[in-house]
Amino acid sequence: MKRGTLAQLIEDRSCQNEDKIFVTERDGEQLVSRTYAQLKADVDKLALYLRLHVGTGEKIALAGENSYQWILVYLAVIYSGNIILPLDYRLLETEENDLLRMMQVSLLFVQDKYPSEEITNETQCQKILMASGGQGDLDEILSQKIMDSSVCFTESVQETDICTIL
Repeated sequence: MKRGTLAQLIEDRSCQNEDKIFVTERDGEQLVSRTYAQLKADVDKLALYLRLHVGTGEKIALAGENSYQWILVYLAVIYSGNIILPLDYRLLETEENDLLRMMQVSLLFVQDKYPSEEITNETQCQKILMASGGQGDLDEILSQKIMDSSVCFTESVQETDICTIL
């Protein structure tokens, strides 16, 4: 098996399985499927947005239940050269605040059903809302035209650049 970065793995799988379904999840009463090509396009677009608006080397937190959006944000943060801090959505509010403050998080991606007002107010980090049904900040970012969202990050992300705080 060829060893490479997570970015290279996603790139390879997206090219090999472009039209195959990557994930199917429930959105209200209906099932929504997304292909590998959609994943790659969304990851590239969000990663470019993060590079332009946050920079690189920043700590970005992710709070929410398992979903396509969670996977998308996780991968895009890594692609953009930032550090991902996935938070367990079952943590107590005080524990989350302590982690965000201790890690000096600059941006928090949070699910709409996740209580985050007290978290972001206390830690002073920017918040991006992930909501189902196309109603969140993340959906708005993905619908924007951000220069050329087909930028390939696989050459710029090295194995030593990737950091996840668990």
